[in-house]
Amino acid sequence: MTAAQTPEPIPNTGELDRLRQKLERNQLQIEVSSVVVSKLSLKDVLVAVSDLLKKFIDHDVASVVLYNEELKEARVTVGERQFRGLCVRLRPA
Repeated sequence: MTAAQTPEPIPNTGELDRLRQKLERNQLQIEVSSVVVSKLSLKDVLVAVSDLLKKFIDHDVASVVLYNEELKEARVTVGERQFRGLCVRLRPA
């Protein structure tokens, strides 16, 4: 066997698990990016991303809070099946 034919060392099981998890996270990032650019409404994005995350994170509700400094208000969007894109605007009293 020549130096050019020397086999690569085989990673241990812990390393394989770490690489598998990294691959899964990268795949999830690609899928989420695809959803974000293909949906027009925040509600649709949130529902689709929540569905993707269920593969990795058990959850009942997902939400996004966007704060508008100019209007001094927060927009809360909840995107689970039972709420299906509920959107509420909150302003300080």
